[in-house]
Amino acid sequence: MAPSKLTPQEQKVILHKHNTLRGSVQPSGADEIRLEWDDRLAARAQAWANKCTFKHDFLTDCKGNYMGQNLYTAFAAHNVPDVDPQEVVQEWYNEQPFYQYSSNTCQAGKVCGHYTQVVWAKTRLVGCGIAACKTLFNPGYKNHTNAALVVCNYDPPGNYIGARPYTSGSSCSQCKVKDGGFKCENNLCVPCIPKLDPACECPVSECANGGVVNMDTCECSCPDGFYGQDCSLGCKDKSTFCSHWKGYCGQAAYKGFMKSNCAKTCGLC
Repeated sequence: MAPSKLTPQEQKVILHKHNTLRGSVQPSGADEIRLEWDDRLAARAQAWANKCTFKHDFLTDCKGNYMGQNLYTAFAAHNVPDVDPQEVVQEWYNEQPFYQYSSNTCQAGKVCGHYTQVVWAKTRLVGCGIAACKTLFNPGYKNHTNAALVVCNYDPPGNYIGARPYTSGSSCSQCKVKDGGFKCENNLCVPCIPKLDPACECPVSECANGGVVNMDTCECSCPDGFYGQDCSLGCKDKSTFCSHWKGYCGQAAYKGFMKSNCAKTCGLC
């Protein structure tokens, strides 16, 4: 796939705007992670933008992993309009007043999904593309001429039904990084390696079930029968059917379920 048509400076602007807004959510976020740009996501977003169709892509990558996606378009009478990447992200974020954090609901008749994807705490990567469309196809509605289409893809995706976009609390008080440690910058959790960065903290200070923590890597060495970042997870199958489901261990759509229910069968510990 071709790379994004956004210039390197425009990519930086989009990324910076995402992170600025993620760090300023109200109520404040305890587990907001700083996003990083991803060329793979950007190339996929560019490929979809080039189709000049105002609808969502099939939201899986070539490996079957799910993505999140936001779309933006602007029109003009005679020529394709110029688009300010910073304003694109702001437009998505401007849905914020319609979202009620306490009830995790969107105001009736309004749209909130672009905002919640921008600030979705577990999302780590973003990549975007842009296309100038002489005709923008809008399935089920009127097509438009002279349109700019911006597509941003997100990994992991957000907007899971019933889940809030982030955890409310003091900034960086619940940083949940996948590997290594974290530091707090501009109210965002930033992954880091403690032995290389004095400002880096480990998300765990001790391990459960007799495990031993290595403060240089923030990893727990777990005794037989336990696994997880803090050794709190038991290495066992929770279902008698795990042996029959073994083939699903590596499939993206089932990986989370298999990890939770068939850890031993799937060799996760």
